[in-house]
Amino acid sequence: MLDELLTSIGEKVSHVVALEVPDAVLTERICGRWVHKESGRSYHVKYAKPKSLPDGDEPSSDNMKDDETGEPLMQRKDDTEEALKSRLEGYHTQTVPILEHYKPVVKKVDANQKPEMVWSTIAATLNIEEAINPHASAAGEAPAAEEAKEEPPAAEEAKEEAPAAE
Repeated sequence: MLDELLTSIGEKVSHVVALEVPDAVLTERICGRWVHKESGRSYHVKYAKPKSLPDGDEPSSDNMKDDETGEPLMQRKDDTEEALKSRLEGYHTQTVPILEHYKPVVKKVDANQKPEMVWSTIAATLNIEEAINPHASAAGEAPAAEEAKEEPPAAEEAKEEAPAAE
């Protein structure tokens, strides 16, 4: 349907960017997220643990408490293993065939790395480096080493405010 519509106006799909992360990594990242509902503060059982979670303990509503208020944290309904399994099945049955259809123009990007690296790869793939990379200089130099801090991929995500429910 999209191809027909674009053809009717003299256009076609020229680029498809596929962000790739192994299912096991997504499971660890997503199922490890816990949120303080009132403030939106996000925690992760591995990358941004609340002080209330003892090392080695399984996270539960009893030991997952907000660092500032001591109030219980919650997991979003779509951040559970059951919900994620369904979401991943949908991806594999609905999205993967679309990627196959557009295979000649699909650019796969390893999204299992720091966000800055993902953006850099996308920008290079689409030839838009200077438009979206505020660290790119006129000479096209990479950002300074101190700007590229080493941190686990999910750590930044876990520190952001909780995303809206899908």
